[in-house]
Amino acid sequence: MKKILIITSLLLALTAAASPISSSQARQIASDFVGQRRSGVTVESTPVNLKSNMMANAQQSSFYIFNTTGKKGYVIVSGDDRTMPILGYVDNGNFDPNNIPPNMKEMLEHYAQEISMLDQLGITRENLTAPRPTHNSISPMI
Repeated sequence: MKKILIITSLLLALTAAASPISSSQARQIASDFVGQRRSGVTVESTPVNLKSNMMANAQQSSFYIFNTTGKKGYVIVSGDDRTMPILGYVDNGNFDPNNIPPNMKEMLEHYAQEISMLDQLGITRENLTAPRPTHNSISPMI
């Protein structure tokens, strides 16, 4: 009986753990988001390459940034399923990793720190206390 209880507890803990979001999953999330907002606009196939200080750890991205085609904006997608899927978006221009304004760089580094803290504190999806809204209300950053 004890063994069954221990095995059940371990299985529950494994299913409650966070799942990192892959680049292809993030692209699909960005694509769905852009498609809902603007017809005829698509996201580029690969995310913008950022420096390592914006990574949750060496293997996982904290977030992904996808430019849209035709310089019609970009989408920031979380790299962790314990956060909202879309962290931010812009409706015009493209994201240039070589020309990030200081305030934007600070915000992105803060996102990376917050997402890495979820692992350090052992936060799972089940023990998040903030309720998620039933409707995602996100406005453009610019």
